[in-house]
Amino acid sequence: MGCDMVVALGSASVWGQSLFGMNVHEASESAGLADSWRLRRIAGGCHALDEKVQLANLAIAQTKQTFAVAGVQAEHGWGLTQGVNEQRLAAGVARWTAKLAPAAAGLTGPELLRLVLERGRNVRQALEVLADLLTRHGLASRGNIFLFVDPHEAIVVEAAAHFWAAFECRQVRAVCDLAMIRQDWQRLAPGLAEHALGQQWWPDDGTKLDFAGSLQQAGPETWPLKRWGRATLMLEQQNGALDGFSLRGLLREHYAATAAASRTSSRLLSSTVVSLPAEQDALAPLWCCPGPLEHALYFPLFLEGDWPQAFADAEALARNCRPIGDLLKKRSKAQEIHERLQELQARFDQDVVDFSGEAASLSRQGSRSQVQRLASVLMQNHLELFQEESRRLQEHKHRPHAKPEPVAEIGQWF
Repeated sequence: MGCDMVVALGSASVWGQSLFGMNVHEASESAGLADSWRLRRIAGGCHALDEKVQLANLAIAQTKQTFAVAGVQAEHGWGLTQGVNEQRLAAGVARWTAKLAPAAAGLTGPELLRLVLERGRNVRQALEVLADLLTRHGLASRGNIFLFVDPHEAIVVEAAAHFWAAFECRQVRAVCDLAMIRQDWQRLAPGLAEHALGQQWWPDDGTKLDFAGSLQQAGPETWPLKRWGRATLMLEQQNGALDGFSLRGLLREHYAATAAASRTSSRLLSSTVVSLPAEQDALAPLWCCPGPLEHALYFPLFLEGDWPQAFADAEALARNCRPIGDLLKKRSKAQEIHERLQELQARFDQDVVDFSGEAASLSRQGSRSQVQRLASVLMQNHLELFQEESRRLQEHKHRPHAKPEPVAEIGQWF
């Protein structure tokens, strides 16, 4: 599985919002993985002092309070590959290969990501939670890379075994399946420098430890490096002009270019985008594109509402999206389908803009239950619009490109 993550902080975006985006893709010959993930809405709450969290290799103590989280999860896993919590902390995890051996009974990267999202209020706290968990339990894989983003800052953390290095992002940053923190780290796990010197992975000459240079397993890593380089170039070219819409386009163009250049064909498993406004009452929906749609349509999912069953059930979502994915592969129909889905995407975008303004007003009035109900209605309405458009496209009915019939305005949903 390959991952490409991008971040743009407020100074690099149009509206001063932090932006997070992530593509997850897999080689097409890896059969059966296209539908092996699902969307998850995890409720927050208060927990008993003696409560435990059962993970793959061990059970750990639960915290007193956890935050609600929306994210993407392997179908049979507990952790998350990417997500956002109710505090507007977004995060994703990728892999890399370190020289350090995995911890015998450690935590997986997705497990760590979910634990951090459930427990972290912001980037700084996310790093502290991650560092504590790694010190106590270690990492069960050969290496993971974490990207944490909140409305004000972002940090990349590259980890292996019980060790890690952290790099504070400035404006824009790309992350892929390759350790890229060298001597530019700002924080380093205690004891890592001594361990690297003891293993003779770095010379004892007083120079600052090169994290990736000393810990990364040598091997043919040209493909991740090329993906990282292309994503970095695209981010710099659009620095200062990025928003949620353009970031979706960047992820689409990056995947198309790198997939075409790869020696083996790949397929998209999922793509997500999150905009993180600084305003306390603002919403931060998780925009998710299921892999079969190949970036053609992103659904906005809100923590504030009840999700339609089709979003919570991997098989149901696949049944809804796979037919359109199959049609997109047919060159004779691809352009027409893209145009129809672009119209639907524009409708989704405008609905979210309208709803966000109404939700902020209701939140200031203390009407959180109204916000939850409206979010539920909006997500159900979007799913029904997509299902109707999907039926039309599958029936090959060439209707005029008129905009969908308007539904009730936000204020009429009460």
